[in-house]
Amino acid sequence: MILRPVHILGQVANAASNYLRMERIPVLMGFDPMMQVIHEADVVEAVCLAIRPGARGIYNVVGPGEVPLSVLIQESGRPTFPMPHLIAPVVSKVFWNLGLAPFRGTELNHLRFVCMADGSRARDELGFRATRTIKEAVRAALDYSY
Repeated sequence: MILRPVHILGQVANAASNYLRMERIPVLMGFDPMMQVIHEADVVEAVCLAIRPGARGIYNVVGPGEVPLSVLIQESGRPTFPMPHLIAPVVSKVFWNLGLAPFRGTELNHLRFVCMADGSRARDELGFRATRTIKEAVRAALDYSY
């Protein structure tokens, strides 16, 4: 069985959480993709449901809904840094190599291209429904201490 969660936010060191923790959040000019995030505790709940006997196959694990990236950033309360998308990969690579960026520049594609997951199979077969809000998921990421 395989679980495929959307962007996990919480006490984790991953690109999505690290992005929202930045002092100034870079945004690609002209892009505000729809995003799906899930609180780490909801992912744990999905795992617990999935290890029950009879669960087989691939399940997308989704959070409470979809929102534009700008809403996630607004929930973080952090200022943004607009950046032209044509130079963003180069700038990000330099910052990553210098240890100044919390994620690789290739992760910037998540800020340009929309990818929505359908969690209906996990809901119907496992009985999974995320119980934490988007606001709670963002807060969980921001409360992380290195």
